[in-house]
Amino acid sequence: MNHFSVKRVHFFKSASSLRLSKNNKFQHQYILLTIGNYDGVHIGHKFVIEQAINTAKKENLIPSVILFEPQTHEFFADELNRNRQIRIMSLQEKLMILKILGIKQVLIVGFNKKVSSISAYEFIEILVSNFGLKHLIIGDDFRLGQKKEGSPEMIQKLADKWKFTFTHIPAVFSQNIRVSSTNIRYLLENQDLDKANSYMYLPFYILGKVIEGDKIGRNIGFPTANIYIKKKITLKGVFSVSIVRQNKNNKHLLSGIANIGVRPTFENVSGNKNYKLEVHIFDFHENIYGEKITVFFHQKLRDEKKFTNKDDLIKQINKDIELSKYFSNKNHSTLLNKLKDTSPKELKED
Repeated sequence: MNHFSVKRVHFFKSASSLRLSKNNKFQHQYILLTIGNYDGVHIGHKFVIEQAINTAKKENLIPSVILFEPQTHEFFADELNRNRQIRIMSLQEKLMILKILGIKQVLIVGFNKKVSSISAYEFIEILVSNFGLKHLIIGDDFRLGQKKEGSPEMIQKLADKWKFTFTHIPAVFSQNIRVSSTNIRYLLENQDLDKANSYMYLPFYILGKVIEGDKIGRNIGFPTANIYIKKKITLKGVFSVSIVRQNKNNKHLLSGIANIGVRPTFENVSGNKNYKLEVHIFDFHENIYGEKITVFFHQKLRDEKKFTNKDDLIKQINKDIELSKYFSNKNHSTLLNKLKDTSPKELKED
């Protein structure tokens, strides 16, 4: 696992592998567990996870999370031939932030028709018998089991039966608005990065591998790292960003500007109108092809624009860089403090 990795990640591809998971990996542990999609890991999710971390320390339990892949709403959208909601985070991006927040173990369950048909009763029985569940913490809108039958009231009855502790966390509100992944998706789709970031623990970020591009940026004096991205991105434009790269045993925090979109000035040159993510890292000249880096988006500087000549484009990029550097000290300091929470010896500023 790259960057900030969770200590233990276990994947269960099917309902049968979940039922048969009682083996040496889990026989000698007791866990505190929270379950959910955790897309975006917003401040409501953070509150649930912080409760889990603090309680696990007091009760000497392993703080653990169950994630579903695909996410539950993605599976049901496929079943009904509907468009999937756009993800805020890939699985690896979720694992990164769960590590930062202090989660020690993640159980990834392959969500399919058989898993969706497991009753709340059986699911709890599996967690207690096979995984050593001692404390379950869930957010306000979580429902467990087939047809979402596992309400908080039902789970409390199962907790009484199976002798584990159950905690139900209420919703978190910001300015009288309930913080949710759905709301963050809406904000990102409508290009309101500032508001979306205010709901998330970390600013919106993309983790991806640096690949070779067509070197247009280098040819005009602004070399860029081209990032291969799998997930669909709704943001577009030019942004002030921070970049985390991993070099041997050290993680370096850098500043830059990023462009997401179709590069209208050069679309005829590349012949490709697909979305691209290109990052110009300030004062940086190393070869990082093949490395995985994380790009954090702080402020949107402007929309994409088609320039009629190269000189006008260069002038605008210099203005973008100047404006991004104006923001970068505050952005860098805030992000560095959050990332250093778990990696004080590993992360350093360049």
